[in-house]
Amino acid sequence: EINTTLEELYKYASHPDLIYTVVHFQESEEFLAHDPSEYLPPNLASNKNIKLIPGRYEDAAGAGASRSLIQQEYNGEDYYLQLDSHHRFSQGWDFNLINKLEGLKGGCKKPFLSQYLNNFKPDWDREKVEREFANGKTMRLTAKFFSESDLNPRRFDEGYVPHVDWDPLPLKTRYGPTPAMKASMTLRSNIPPQRGAFFSGHFVFADGKFVEEVPYDPNVPFDGEEDTMSIR
Repeated sequence: EINTTLEELYKYASHPDLIYTVVHFQESEEFLAHDPSEYLPPNLASNKNIKLIPGRYEDAAGAGASRSLIQQEYNGEDYYLQLDSHHRFSQGWDFNLINKLEGLKGGCKKPFLSQYLNNFKPDWDREKVEREFANGKTMRLTAKFFSESDLNPRRFDEGYVPHVDWDPLPLKTRYGPTPAMKASMTLRSNIPPQRGAFFSGHFVFADGKFVEEVPYDPNVPFDGEEDTMSIR
């Protein structure tokens, strides 16, 4: 999905020449023996605004380490966008995000945009993506439940299935898109940004100084990543 994500990121941006992208490219040694740019879409292979940081997948230390590594490439850019490798973009997404963020600064000193974005299927064509997103609803990022003990018992209510027989993290805050049947917590996708209390690692848009003021902790591999960022 990284190739399609990069293609759409630049194709649908209002000013693609102003976007500098860093990818932590984790693969096998055999794969990394080649120039990573060989695996980019042909129209992006020579793009000087894309930097690939190679790494062996055997050495992967988690999302926190990868995102911390990427943040080291920050060079004073005005804005910071953090994504996973699987996204789709709307026309003019860059100016749309900038306008939304700047519009919040009258009522919030240091706003940022973050959300668990709507799902899509990789085989959807462009028309399907646009139709689904235009007519769909987004979910409010909210607390699903809070731990009551250091080791939580199994929880199968509300569709939650733990990774193991018990949750190993003390006082773990779990949150996610509220189930669609709870209509009071679903939002039309075209409404203004809503005030929230949680952080989604897979989509963040903020002023560039966010990288310096709230840098990623490379020692938090995955579970706890979003919780610590939310608190900070």
